[in-house]
Amino acid sequence: NGTPEENLRTLWSASRFFGANQIGVVPITANTKKLIYLNNGKNKPYNFTNDAVAEEKDTEYILPNKCNNMLVFTTLEATTQARSAPGPTWSGYDHYNRVTNRIHYFLEAMGYQHIDMGGVSASNPWGALAGVGEHSRAGFLLTSYKFGNMNRGMHRIMTDMPLEATHPVNTGVARFCVDCMTCATYCPYGSMPMDDVRWDHWNPADEAIGNYTKGWKGWRTAFAEKGCPKCKACHGACPFNGSDATIHQLVRATQAVTPIFNGFFANMEHSFGYGPSNPDDFWDIAMPVGRWDDHFIRTQ
Repeated sequence: NGTPEENLRTLWSASRFFGANQIGVVPITANTKKLIYLNNGKNKPYNFTNDAVAEEKDTEYILPNKCNNMLVFTTLEATTQARSAPGPTWSGYDHYNRVTNRIHYFLEAMGYQHIDMGGVSASNPWGALAGVGEHSRAGFLLTSYKFGNMNRGMHRIMTDMPLEATHPVNTGVARFCVDCMTCATYCPYGSMPMDDVRWDHWNPADEAIGNYTKGWKGWRTAFAEKGCPKCKACHGACPFNGSDATIHQLVRATQAVTPIFNGFFANMEHSFGYGPSNPDDFWDIAMPVGRWDDHFIRTQ
């Protein structure tokens, strides 16, 4: 029964303990309701009502208006594995499913409703509004100022727990992506755009079949011809991947206020060897305990 600020701190501590690395809250308003799918693909709509409790009926899903906050949280990829791409790793999803279950149980124990919205809403818009990352050249994932492209999930749980809202961030990530192109350069399939943001899809094959969401200006990953197999090479290549090295602190501080050195900093990522490693070396490196290199989990 704390204040929204106290409740957010409680939920932040619990979620971090369960394994989430970032937490955000987006108020559910008339505008943000547009980010929830109209139905589940079976002509069974999601309807907001004044009913007290969420319910699945034969013809509809009832979403109570009192559940007016969307909790957004992220989990990390197995960092060493992602940096050894190309080679698919779903460790981030395996981990965030466990974290999701624990947060559901926690909200239940605290006496609040908790409606899983992972499959019925778009992840990136909620993540951007919550401030856990920014739209980037990687396209289908958000890039974090602190964790780079190692975030997975942007998972969503609707709740009636009173929570302080967090806010979108502008830390210069998207601006950095204009000049950097490191993730696109490392993509072995040519699935990532090398040009600037645009309203349509840069890949003619995806454009021809309408394989993209319209109505927003940004970067889009190709999934038709030159299809992205989600090999995670772009995840391990991002210069923002969370390191406590002095050069990363300098890059973050500088690019947040000026884009002049963005291209130079992107090239330094190659020179200092912070990007992807040789997959053949995976079995010979000093393997971190668990899933993450310690410089990622030290980043707050």
